Amino acid sequence: MKPYPPTMREKRRYITFSIACASPLAKKDTIRSLWDNALDTLGSLGCADSAFWVVDFDEKTQEGIVRCDNINVSRVLASLCLMSRASNKKAKVHIMTVTGTVKKAKNTLDE
Repeated sequence: MKPYPPTMREKRRYITFSIACASPLAKKDTIRSLWDNALDTLGSLGCADSAFWVVDFDEKTQEGIVRCDNINVSRVLASLCLMSRASNKKAKVHIMTVTGTVKKAKNTLDE
């Protein structure tokens, strides 16, 4: 099979975020909390439609990258903003930027 041409592929967006919590969160717990929250707010069909995926999370800086498609960016942003708990601790997600490439997202986290 031939791969899809670039015009037919899904356009992806990368959302950089930081988590404010009283104590640092582990990578595994944070990813699980992000997924649970996305499933609660978007549902399983919404997560599938938006191509939601946690790309990276840094335990030291408590910052990460989430990938989604360009059509459902606003839904994923709303889902992230509605997150109030992570690992049974109060947590707040702050959206930093929405970019079109992973390279720009990683550059945003490095600044």
